[in-house]
Amino acid sequence: MISASTHAGNATPFSKRLESLLSSNMNSRRAESREWRNTYQIFPLAYADAALYDLEPPKVTTLYGIRVPQGPKQVVRYDDGTGDELPVPLGTTAFVSGKTMFEMLPPELKSLAVRARAKYAPRPFAGIKDAKAMSTGLGIATKGLDELDDWDEEKVKTYPFLWKNPITHNLHFMVHPCAVREIFVDPLPANVPKRETHLYPDGAHLTDLDGVRTLLYRMQRPAIAPRLVYPHDWNERDLMIFHNRGLMHSVVGLFREDDLRVFHQCNLAATDQPEGPNEEDRAGIYALMN
Repeated sequence: MISASTHAGNATPFSKRLESLLSSNMNSRRAESREWRNTYQIFPLAYADAALYDLEPPKVTTLYGIRVPQGPKQVVRYDDGTGDELPVPLGTTAFVSGKTMFEMLPPELKSLAVRARAKYAPRPFAGIKDAKAMSTGLGIATKGLDELDDWDEEKVKTYPFLWKNPITHNLHFMVHPCAVREIFVDPLPANVPKRETHLYPDGAHLTDLDGVRTLLYRMQRPAIAPRLVYPHDWNERDLMIFHNRGLMHSVVGLFREDDLRVFHQCNLAATDQPEGPNEEDRAGIYALMN
């Protein structure tokens, strides 16, 4: 497989590290014993373009297809016991809506999402460079998050689970599951009755990595059901411009050794942090619990 891309802006170092991680995961899953046309695959990693350290997440990403490999469709096998499968074009970019991810949560998880913040590991993509992604792409299957010496606490990022679209005011569930180290949950306001169905009504600081990943998986997995994933069927000279603070995406494909996939990608680190839910947003969600 040959995969190339050209990046612009401050996100370049992150993009190169992520490409390396994606490539190592995809190559490790090549089914050499199968006929290429019958190859099954799994999602390599679901992510938004963001360094999650030092730099703020870009608002927009552009992708331009220069050379697109041609071949039969492949099948993404979720391989998580559900039997879910998704036919995809060769070399697709698959997209998932953060808005849908939030809106389909049950009330108790919505109440948690509007109060939660994710603290990311220092230089997270260096810390997981030797890790393997889960079969659904939602997080790391191995322990991951190696301890690094060269990092600055002031550059470590903590973001709300939900990022607000400044135009529509919709809330998007935008958590990068492979890079989160800790979760902070604010307590419920004093005027909100505490019920058994509320999660962490008094607030919490979750530091157990397995517990953090299990919770995020519970919240994110429903939104990547096959019917909710858009796999773009690339043609050469396609230009895609997408909202990087509202969509998660995944590079998908198992290639033959002589396939060539060349794209230009551009995203620029933003100057502001994503905006989270305000008190009015939270009040509307708390009302669902009554």
